[in-house]
This record gives sequence, C-alpha cells and structure tokens, in this order.
Amino acid sequence: MKILLISLLGLFFPGANLPGEESEDPADLWYRGFLAVQSAEELIQQEREPDGLNALDEAFSYFKRLILDYPEFHTEIVKDRIQQTAEDRFRLIKTISKAGLSKERQSGEVKRLETELEELKTRLRKLREDREVLDRELQRIRAAGSEVALGFDLNRQRLFS
Repeated sequence: MKILLISLLGLFFPGANLPGEESEDPADLWYRGFLAVQSAEELIQQEREPDGLNALDEAFSYFKRLILDYPEFHTEIVKDRIQQTAEDRFRLIKTISKAGLSKERQSGEVKRLETELEELKTRLRKLREDREVLDRELQRIRAAGSEVALGFDLNRQRLFS
C-alpha cells in the first residue's frame, strides 16, 4: 500500500526529491509533508504519541509553507491536507491529554492551531485578492499593448500607401 501511495504521489507531483534532499520545489515540500504524515501514523501505531505529534507538526509546517509560498500549487488539495493534519493533531492532543497532558497545554495547543489556521486562511484570501488585482492590471496592459500595436500598424500603412 505504501508503495502504491508513493507511486501515485510521483504521478501527481513529479520531480519530488527523496527525504533529506532540500529544495524549494513545491512538489518536494508536498512530498516531505506526506512523508511526515506517514511517519506520524507509524509512530502513533507504535504508541509513541509525542513523537507522532512532532511529526504532524513537521508535516503541518511543510503544508503551511506550500499554501503561503506557492498558493497556486494544488490549492484545494493542500487546504484539505492542512485541515486533515490539524484535525489529526487535535485528536492526538486529546489522546495524549488522557494519558497525562495537562488541560492548559491542550487548550493552548488547540488555540494556537486555530489561530494559525485562521492566519493561513486570511493570508490565502489576501493572496487571492492580490492575484485578482494583478490579473486586472495584466488585462489592462495587454489591452493597451493591443491599442499601441494597432496604432503602429495604422501609421505604417499611412507611410507606405
């Protein structure tokens, strides 16, 4: 199953580096986040919840970088993965809490995650608004360029006719 998932990942995100290789390619960030989620799942199965929580934190940081640095990279998939990772993290915190994590730390962690998620949503909305402004400006520039080209053609025709 793991091989199948990695193969599918390779189809959707070609060029993903192997673990440990650093890159600024968004597919590599996605792949590292995916591997961190897998690691978290394995650690949780081994009843190493605190280590699993750390792996989920790592995965969340990769997905957060994706949404902030590459907002056009499979936006919906990344948003879903951020939400799923946050939910998994919340459930794990509850599990750890039952095993001895204080209520104060649990609520602090949840509040921190909720705040971080809201900040990401706000940043994504801002990036989308900026993109709309830039798209309108690009359309205006293209229209102006077309007018200039048309004017140039008309002047050229007058000169040579």
